[in-house]
Amino acid sequence: MAREYNITPSTLGRWIKNHQETGSFAAKELV
Repeated sequence: MAREYNITPSTLGRWIKNHQETGSFAAKELV
């Protein structure tokens, strides 16, 4: 998955943090 979206560890960390705060993932947050 990480390779598909070219997610870096730092980006992934923010993505997870956002998920924990909002309770949902938003694709737009990855761009």
